[in-house]
Amino acid sequence: MTDRAVLKWDVRVDDRTHRIGGGQVVHVACQHYDDVVTVWTIEPRNGAGLPKRTVQVYGTGHPLPFFAEHLGTALAANGHLVWHLFALPEIEPKLPGVDDVELPETLTDTADATTRIAP
Repeated sequence: MTDRAVLKWDVRVDDRTHRIGGGQVVHVACQHYDDVVTVWTIEPRNGAGLPKRTVQVYGTGHPLPFFAEHLGTALAANGHLVWHLFALPEIEPKLPGVDDVELPETLTDTADATTRIAP
C-alpha cells in the first residue's frame, strides 16, 4: 500500500518565515534559483497530513535563533553561497502588558477596567 509521497516545497531566501510540510525532510537543495531553497519531505497521501512547520533560511555567519532546529543545507551560485534551513518553534504572538492581565468576566465599572489593564 502506498500511503505516503515525497512532496516538494520552495522556501525563499528573504529573512522571513515560511510554512512547509511537517514530514521527514529527505533532501534540501537549490533546484532552480540561488534565492530559493527547495525542500523535499515525506507526507501522508490521505490528505490529512502532518501539522505544517515554520522554517526560515539563514546564510552562513548570520545570526541564528537559539531554539532553531537544523533541517538541511543547500549550496547555491556554484558553491559560492551556502543556505541553511532551520525549523523554528511555534510561538503565539503576545502583546506586552495586555496578555498578562486577568480581566473579570463582567466589568461593572469602566474606571476599574482601565486601571486593571493599564501597564
